[in-house]
Amino acid sequence: EAGEQVAAERLALAIASEAKEASSCKEDAAAAEQTCQVLGAKLDSLRLQLEADINSETKEIEELQQKKAARLASEAVEEQAAERHFSRSLAALAAEAKLLQEQNTDATKACQLQEQALQSRKQAAEDSRAQAAKLENLLEDAKKKEAVSKDRLKAGQASLKERQNALTNW
Repeated sequence: EAGEQVAAERLALAIASEAKEASSCKEDAAAAEQTCQVLGAKLDSLRLQLEADINSETKEIEELQQKKAARLASEAVEEQAAERHFSRSLAALAAEAKLLQEQNTDATKACQLQEQALQSRKQAAEDSRAQAAKLENLLEDAKKKEAVSKDRLKAGQASLKERQNALTNW
């Protein structure tokens, strides 16, 4: 009878240990699931930001193309004006050419600055894409850990149930 009581106590301790491990597995699974949700939300946020950045870049590219077209049109107008108004005095032509040259220089500088800014934004978008890829990898890892935790939880619960049945049947 004393041996049976010791065996029963050991079995009860083993069942308690299994229950504690099952509880720990359940907590790990919940933490992994929460991590998956957080990483998923971050990934969605990055995707939205990336889409916004791409839309912004597309708009800026269109604006740059319009400015370039305007600059080319301005240059074409300059040439036509020079041909049509050749008879103007040399001083008037020089003043007009100087003004147009300044405008073209300003437009060229503005285009260069905008192109530099666009390059910076493109780099930022590439960095965002790389970060999104890293987050996707982290999300995959978290999902794998969650699956492992769930498997351990199921195995622990099955073992606990077997031990409880053994104790009940004993």
